[in-house]
Order: sequence, then structure tokens, then C-alpha cells
Amino acid sequence: MNDVRFKRMPAMGAGEGPWECAPLDEFILSTLGFVYALKYFGIIPPLHVLNEVLESGCDDAGMDGGARWKPFSVSKPEYEELVENLITNPNHEIKEDRSLWGKTNYEKWQMSLLGKKPCAK
Repeated sequence: MNDVRFKRMPAMGAGEGPWECAPLDEFILSTLGFVYALKYFGIIPPLHVLNEVLESGCDDAGMDGGARWKPFSVSKPEYEELVENLITNPNHEIKEDRSLWGKTNYEKWQMSLLGKKPCAK
């Protein structure tokens, strides 16, 4: 799995942090707008939704900070490896929910999560 080079944008009023590097699975578990979906609902986004965010090069969480990186996308084989790593990681309860794969973009996919039951912790 490829590493991602990124900069964290801290909470409002603070300067950017240094460049960091992390494997893709760790990157999306810690910096992207997918944290809520992955950690609270335990659902990984479909490939087209993941790539929409990765290709933007930025996750602006407003006053909570965010991250920025050089825009990129993952291929289907890379996505399959990512899914396997996330699903088999004993530290997380993550699964695929193919009922959400028909959502055409990140915003619609994220809104659909609201009707899902969070994973038990």
C-alpha cells in the first residue's frame, strides 16, 4: 500500500503542521472526512466516493482543522487492498455497505450514513 504525504491543518488560528507520511489506510482513518464514517459507523466509502475526496487534495474541517495533500486517486486493485486492510484490522470494526454504493458523490454518500446504525463499541 502506498504512503500518502500530507500536512495537517490545525484548529483555527494555528499554523500548518509539518509534512507527515502515512500508509493510505492510516491516512484515511486519521485525517479525512471519512473518520466519522469509519470510526463511528464502521463503513468504508465506495471507490468513487473515496477518489472524489482524494482528488480534491484537501479536507477542510473548518474550525477543527483538516489536512491537505497532492491530489491523487487509487485504482481498483489499490482500493481492494485498502478494504481488506481495514476490514481485517482487529483494532477497528469496519465493513463494506454496498447499499450505499449507488450514491453518486461524497455528500450524498455521507448523508446516507445518517440512516445507518452506528457500530457498537
